[in-house]
Amino acid sequence: MSVEEAVDLASENEDEPSHGLTVYLLDSKTNAEGRFFGIHESVQIGRHARNDIVLDSDRISRFHATVFFDGQSWHCACIGTNGM
Repeated sequence: MSVEEAVDLASENEDEPSHGLTVYLLDSKTNAEGRFFGIHESVQIGRHARNDIVLDSDRISRFHATVFFDGQSWHCACIGTNGM
């Protein structure tokens, strides 16, 4: 699926709140099929099971990033050692 197709598919979901975010994550190294995740306030991403979104990849830190809404816009903060 191309990025454009993923964006089109995500925009078809009208059940999201006005500040909701749909994220499409895919492995660019293997070009494997990606997955959609709906985010409403904040989400933590990483390899560890305590994350909201768990990604099984050595290129991802145990606690890699946090995506959050500050009331006006979305932000992504790197919290791991593998960078972003």
